[in-house]
Amino acid sequence: MSLCVESPWYLVSVHKIQETMYSLQHLRSGADVMLELYNDVESKQPVQIKDYDMSKDDNLRVSTLPYHDAPMSMTDILQDPLQLIGIHAVMYYSTDMFTVVFDSTMAKYMSIVTFVINFVDVFPDVFLMDRMGRRMLLLVSATGSTLYGLVGCSPIPWILISELTSAHTSSAVGSKATGINWSMNFLVGQCFPLVFKRMEGYAFIVFGVIGVLIVLFTFFHMPETRKRFLEDIVNQFKASL
Repeated sequence: MSLCVESPWYLVSVHKIQETMYSLQHLRSGADVMLELYNDVESKQPVQIKDYDMSKDDNLRVSTLPYHDAPMSMTDILQDPLQLIGIHAVMYYSTDMFTVVFDSTMAKYMSIVTFVINFVDVFPDVFLMDRMGRRMLLLVSATGSTLYGLVGCSPIPWILISELTSAHTSSAVGSKATGINWSMNFLVGQCFPLVFKRMEGYAFIVFGVIGVLIVLFTFFHMPETRKRFLEDIVNQFKASL
């Protein structure tokens, strides 16, 4: 932690512009950050100053403002596919599942292949995120997980926490989303062996149905956040009230 710098988003939210510039320069390895600094200040600071006094409100109270309901609900709902779309059931119990159709030795090898595929699958997201957009990438990954249940969803749900909420509320929203994520993780870990014992391969029908619901939710309700200022997104949520 001694090597980490303070979040530029947080520094902007408390009006420490000079410290924000130093933090960005450190994170960008000395590159020119003036344009990024200007965009951060213009897109984040007006929203926060206009809507509440940060010196008096804590982030838990601020997160209860009406126009935060939609982004908070979205970040909470999108934590579910990270666990309930089937990938963690595969990761936890892949060897047991593969023994249904393979011998014990082959089942272990197939489990290793599954882990390798999951690891490699992370890297394309880094390059596709800004090319395809967050919404489209989430749709593609959720659809793939619904059909195959092997690769899981992309890390987009975690990224959207900071892109859908202001710097002053992202900590409360992120904490809540993390709690939901781990609760679903516990649910899958405890319940899947019982479901698989009764239904075997048909257990993934449950994950498939959840995947379809996530795809529909993303398609109809999730806004695209790529190359958009936070103020535009907040105004979109306000207009829907």
